[in-house]
Amino acid sequence: MRIVGRVIKYIFIAMIIGVFLIFLFRCAVMKDPASMTVLLASDEMKEIYSRNGSLEAYTQDMVNGVISQDGRFYTTGLIILPETEELVITLRYNDSVLTSMAEKYGLSEVYGSEEYFSYYLRDSEGNTYEPETIVSERKWRYSYRRMRFSGIDVSKYTDVALCVRYIGSGEDEEDFGSVFAYHQDWVKKAYKLTGADRKELEK
Repeated sequence: MRIVGRVIKYIFIAMIIGVFLIFLFRCAVMKDPASMTVLLASDEMKEIYSRNGSLEAYTQDMVNGVISQDGRFYTTGLIILPETEELVITLRYNDSVLTSMAEKYGLSEVYGSEEYFSYYLRDSEGNTYEPETIVSERKWRYSYRRMRFSGIDVSKYTDVALCVRYIGSGEDEEDFGSVFAYHQDWVKKAYKLTGADRKELEK
């Protein structure tokens, strides 16, 4: 009986360790790459920062973790810069999105390393904005796009959505997906520039 008890004890301990290791692995996988959190500095941002030694910026906690209604897209890393009317945000999606896209548009095969989408912002009045800069990265089974948009004063709108289109879509076809990038009802929170952000601004 003692041997059976010890075996059960060791199995139980091994299960606890296994669950803990799986949890740590999931945390490491789900953490955004460093390049997907840094500020994508524009010339206008650099000029203001050089002159003042600071840059007004804020974020919204609600956006940092918003998932699209269909669960396919996820936004994080939001930075809004009212002085330059710019917005920086990261979009993340799982490779399973490409499978859904291939089925919808009749593609025989897709590759995670290739780009199948175009991106734009759409405000609550229907105005659209193309990204000025896009930085791409892959981690595990996830694709990331860090984007900077300019010429948008989000304070004028009820909300702003980040829209995703298949590059082979016709002009009249609906977007493949969309997810919030800003909402006026969500609490604003001052964004503190990181060391990496300051390096970008000082380049």
